[in-house]
Amino acid sequence: AMIENEPISGYNLPPGCLDDDIGREFGGERRYCSECRHCIESDELDRLICAPTLADAVSGLRGAQRRSPKYILAAVEDAVVDEGDCCADFEE
Repeated sequence: AMIENEPISGYNLPPGCLDDDIGREFGGERRYCSECRHCIESDELDRLICAPTLADAVSGLRGAQRRSPKYILAAVEDAVVDEGDCCADFEE
């Protein structure tokens, strides 16, 4: 009876854990930044922006820097992400 419930892979997995979970854990399934809930897609800049990284960069601006386009743009540039290099903070 138990054999009928086991996945095709043959792994003895706990209930609720599927073959895809194993592949994902070991890098089998590639995730993309654009699929993350933290990702902001900027049509104007044609870039993907990581919201938490942007928030950190903006919070680092002090005084007049917060009103300076040069510093604001630098903060946005710091938050631009590479689609193929998904971070550990990925959330669906």
